Amino acid sequence: MTEKTYRTILMKQPFLLFSNPYALKYLRNAGYKTFSPLFNESYDTVENLQDRQNLIVEEVIRLNRMPDNELQQLLVETRKICNYNYELLMERKDNKYHNTMWTSDAMKPYVKGIDVNFPKSTLLSWHNKY
Repeated sequence: MTEKTYRTILMKQPFLLFSNPYALKYLRNAGYKTFSPLFNESYDTVENLQDRQNLIVEEVIRLNRMPDNELQQLLVETRKICNYNYELLMERKDNKYHNTMWTSDAMKPYVKGIDVNFPKSTLLSWHNKY
């Protein structure tokens, strides 16, 4: 996983992952949850880059065409997954690999106010609204 994936989890945002094949499988094997069946994640097993990209674009178009009330309900359902992933990331923040991620230059703007040596209660208050 890259800092871009961690950043998305940290910000409690649902995501489609435009990455290498089986990246979502890797996340699931690491204990994180992904957004199937809410999102069509069949792209994850497609090895051809162009075909995988097309499937992701199709899913984005599908989501953009959803009526507002359906999209709002979908976002409510994704919130449970986002919160789960966030909590898992916070539990693992002292792990050597994760700690390296926290201190990388790419993550510094996103972890301002998070001290990796203190419990998650030190997070900025805006995280609590999610």
